[in-house]
Amino acid sequence: MKLFGCGLMLLILQLLMFAPISPPPPPSSRLTADDLHHMLVLSRLLSLSEGRRTLTAETWQRVKRMEKERIERMAHLPPRQQQQQQQHHHQQQQQQAAHNVNNGRG
Repeated sequence: MKLFGCGLMLLILQLLMFAPISPPPPPSSRLTADDLHHMLVLSRLLSLSEGRRTLTAETWQRVKRMEKERIERMAHLPPRQQQQQQQHHHQQQQQQAAHNVNNGRG
């Protein structure tokens, strides 16, 4: 599955065009570049796990719900534990990416 380059930009534009119009989120909840990257990686892995080579709008919506739930769960953790959880999550992503590269998927 190729989710980089022009295809990625087209996908992001399509998702933004069909997203419901709503007021801008408060500054504390705005999506950062790292957040978007995390969600794109998650959407790619989820698509692959469902046997798809392309990202669907349904999968993207599922990723957004999953991310929202993750953030809500982390809000109840003490700050240090949040940092450790984020580091662990980042390490898992790196391990998954290395595994995909080693198996010819990345």
